[in-house]
Amino acid sequence: MKRLLLLAALCGTAAASVGAEPPAGDDPWLSRLVGHWVLEGRMAGKDTTHDIDAEWVLNHLYVRLHEVSRAYDLATRTWAWAMDNVDKGVPKPFGRVKLSRR
Repeated sequence: MKRLLLLAALCGTAAASVGAEPPAGDDPWLSRLVGHWVLEGRMAGKDTTHDIDAEWVLNHLYVRLHEVSRAYDLATRTWAWAMDNVDKGVPKPFGRVKLSRR
């Protein structure tokens, strides 16, 4: 009985994958972004380094960016996070927050 159920489950999985459509996304330009990166440069007049991981998510419709700044404050165990909106090439402060563990 267990073998019959396992066989039925495997057949159902195979049948579902045969009829599956290819992902709607998979943009060739975004595909170039997928991978592991190191962002280095100057922000707000200070040298900065960030680790960036980019991966396809949600059936290859979106690329998720995971960014970790190396500017961790080891004394207070916090991260400073600055967010800006850019309107017609002009950055405008949006958020200045601090992340700390609960």
